[in-house]
Amino acid sequence: DKMYNTNTTTNDKKTNVSTLKQTSNEFLQAGGIFGAILVAITSVVPFVTPFFTSDTVVVDQVKNIVPFLAAAFSVHGMIAASEGVLLGQSDLGFLGKAYASFFFAVPWMMLRIKKNVLPTTKNHSNLSSV
Repeated sequence: DKMYNTNTTTNDKKTNVSTLKQTSNEFLQAGGIFGAILVAITSVVPFVTPFFTSDTVVVDQVKNIVPFLAAAFSVHGMIAASEGVLLGQSDLGFLGKAYASFFFAVPWMMLRIKKNVLPTTKNHSNLSSV
């Protein structure tokens, strides 16, 4: 095919690598900006919680979890951007292995947390979230 030129020179390959690095960096910068926006939105949550509930226990629990949410959201944009770069490079082998490991690792971790939390509570019937 004339469309796919397989006779690439060393300069063309260097240009392709340079362009790929630049594009990857731009994606990561966009992901960082997106993460910063998510953190900013998360920081507002404690101030709007009283509009949704008057229960002080719930308000306190929301305030306690906000730093963890902010930490997770701060890297979320860059992780999503990195995943997009990998998909763009067609590195599906790595992504497939990562998703397969998450498929087993995340439920295992969640079940361990549940196992460790339940014995410390006196009344299990009110724990619908665990």
